[in-house]
Amino acid sequence: MAAVSHRPSEPPPTVAQGRPRLPREIYEVRSAEGLLFVGVSLAAFVGFGLLAAWVAARPWSLALRIVLAAPLLVLAAQGAHLLGFVGHEGIHLLLHRNKHVSMILGSLFSAMTSFSAVGYGIAHWNHHRYTNQASDPDARLYPQFRTFWTRCLFARSAGSRSHLRNTVQVALGRTLPLGYRLPFSAREQQVLAWCNLGFLAMWAILYLGLAYVNPWLALFTVVLPLALVVPMSGLRGYVEHAGTGIGVFRDSRSYASPFYTLLFYGNNFHLEHHLYPGVPCYRLAAVHRMLRDGGYYERWQSPVDATILGPLRHTTSASQYPSPADADLAYDPFADTPRGAAAPRGASAVPLPHA
Repeated sequence: MAAVSHRPSEPPPTVAQGRPRLPREIYEVRSAEGLLFVGVSLAAFVGFGLLAAWVAARPWSLALRIVLAAPLLVLAAQGAHLLGFVGHEGIHLLLHRNKHVSMILGSLFSAMTSFSAVGYGIAHWNHHRYTNQASDPDARLYPQFRTFWTRCLFARSAGSRSHLRNTVQVALGRTLPLGYRLPFSAREQQVLAWCNLGFLAMWAILYLGLAYVNPWLALFTVVLPLALVVPMSGLRGYVEHAGTGIGVFRDSRSYASPFYTLLFYGNNFHLEHHLYPGVPCYRLAAVHRMLRDGGYYERWQSPVDATILGPLRHTTSASQYPSPADADLAYDPFADTPRGAAAPRGASAVPLPHA
């Protein structure tokens, strides 16, 4: 099937044309708030899993135990989902003021869900630079899943394999053919990749040990929540990008209902994150209000959905992930922004090879 171009008829706004400057304090990374996000995510994953295990072991009727345990497992899975976002914040250097600590924290806790944060991070920074364009790693990976069920079952595993492969390549000292790189030396990136692989192995060993000692507890605290997070995280990427266009204010979707803000700790404001990737997730709701009240979404006809059910239609075949036929936009959307403001903190560009 031929690729579909999502380039709008009129040129997309550049950052300077469309994106207002934010107060400097919006970008401030507060380590305590980053650690609070880690704590909330971890507590949800572990706590709801333990509650589900406790309910399932009660001497109640099977029907009652299923009714009570099922929502607890979904909440535990959402906790695991949030731990993936902990890895995301970590690679954006937003968990802690020290960039090395941010990367280590993100890698350590997201590895609980088999998330390869370092390999993801390198690809993800390029996703920000080339969103929905030919050099966007995600635009090469996710358009192949065109229906709800293929996305539900296979999108997460495809992304996980790609990120793990990136991590292994970096650990072995090999250069990835991507245009943006993490703000670390080659040696530092290699060490971080080995740390990430070590964290993945550590959690796998701990989970196997738990399964040996207490299979019932492992089932409800690890196996079932991590099985449920596969469709949840696999479908989310389509909510955020399926049916979107090219250019700032057009290339990402926010699902702005307060329900999703609570569920995702502010990470539901995905358009705002693409506009200002240097803003921590716990401040994106404030950015959303500034842009909404300033009329920016209306001006640029941005994909912002404040309903609960509306964003879910993009998980189905009614909405496809951009598979651009055209070359990358000539401009770097972060080149005309204040240093340390819109671009990923410390981002550096390297020449991008083209076929």
